[in-house]
Amino acid sequence: MIGMGTSERQRIQIDSQAREWQRKLQRGSLQQDEMEEFGHWMAVPAHAAAYADCEWSTACVEALDQRLDPQWSGWKDEAMQRARNGAPKVEPLANWSDLVFSPTSRSRNREGSGFMKAAFAMAACLAILAFGFSWKRMTTTNVLHYQAGDATREVLLPDGTRLTLDAGTAVDYMKVGETRRLLLPSGRVYLSVSKDPHHARFVVQSGQVETVVLGTRFQVSQTADRTEVVLEEGKVRMQRPGTALFATLAPGERGWWTADASGFQTAAATPSSALAWTRGRLLFEDASLADAIVEVNRYSRHVQIELADPEVGQLKVNGSYLAGDAELVVAAWEATLPVHALHQGDRIKLVHK
Repeated sequence: MIGMGTSERQRIQIDSQAREWQRKLQRGSLQQDEMEEFGHWMAVPAHAAAYADCEWSTACVEALDQRLDPQWSGWKDEAMQRARNGAPKVEPLANWSDLVFSPTSRSRNREGSGFMKAAFAMAACLAILAFGFSWKRMTTTNVLHYQAGDATREVLLPDGTRLTLDAGTAVDYMKVGETRRLLLPSGRVYLSVSKDPHHARFVVQSGQVETVVLGTRFQVSQTADRTEVVLEEGKVRMQRPGTALFATLAPGERGWWTADASGFQTAAATPSSALAWTRGRLLFEDASLADAIVEVNRYSRHVQIELADPEVGQLKVNGSYLAGDAELVVAAWEATLPVHALHQGDRIKLVHK
């Protein structure tokens, strides 16, 4: 390790921490204070990225182990021996992971450089066998902040609850007394809530609405004047704090509250369709083209779609599309709708044919 740069040393330390946390989670041996420490650790974007890459490399290793390929076994034995000898530089795992997963199967929140980092994650994970270090317990705070960039982000809260934040969504998590509280100012989040052994309530506060749950899977969407909840499993109660207004949802239902409404409204829902975004898909069912464009633009980093004619925005859109590829979506619309696309640099304007 002589001559190793500070950034390289920090990267190996973070990758080592990620591997250690993964081992603890796999064993299920974390106590409450350790879960809180893990939540603080995961709140750092670099830590979350390292943990995701470690999970990815572990998935590749497990899949390849099941194949009983002698070439793979030989490579793995050599890599482990190098790690024990303090020389963990090995052949990139990308050469092997391509045999298990297609390049498009990874989460769309990985850019090209991020994928190559994941390809070398196995070497980094092996390096922890040869590189020892110590690190201090992180200073605790009352509020944990998580934010997604231009793609979705997976988050594990200190209580074991798993979140999927939609692109551009930010949340704050805190425990007030015996209540676990998540604040969602705007955006969309999917939750798989962990049941608390002491039956502590989990509350999502979004706009004028609180969604109360003990253990379930559901989605909350918040815009300037509307809160909507789609329930996949369990039971939740939407309520207006300080009033007697509430609505209890069953699996396969959605409920919503709009600004200045006199009560909650509910209707049947198809969770698999509503949650398509968590799988990297955009699913439109009789949606207006204007609304569909908003969703497509949410995930498009380099190209934005615009309407040259507002009337075109009233056209109805149906179908499932890959999030993050605006040009592919526009090509599909040109083939199925009476629209023509004008490409102008980083803008695509849709006009009526």
